[in-house]
Amino acid sequence: MNNLKIIDGDRDGREALALDLTRQLKDFETQLDATSAAAGALFAAVAKTRLEMEVDIAFGQMPLANLADAIQGLAAVRSKVVRSHASLAIARKEVGLDHLAAGDVPKKLA
Repeated sequence: MNNLKIIDGDRDGREALALDLTRQLKDFETQLDATSAAAGALFAAVAKTRLEMEVDIAFGQMPLANLADAIQGLAAVRSKVVRSHASLAIARKEVGLDHLAAGDVPKKLA
């Protein structure tokens, strides 16, 4: 099924690579959450500015609609990242590192 083979004595190197990958995934998740929070704050700021300027509801609608689309896209990306945990768990087993726990998520969340 796969072309990867475990080489005796290489397990420690593979574990280090797997742990580095886990750290990179966590960093990406953190950056994605920060971006999502910033996008939400920007959306709120645009809406608040419209209120404070007492402008017609149609004013600034396109920026809000575009930001809403962007936020929806970020949510979709986040869902795919969550599902990637399950895919990475399968890959981890295929290379013989199933003894590592790398932040798997319950199947309900995947």
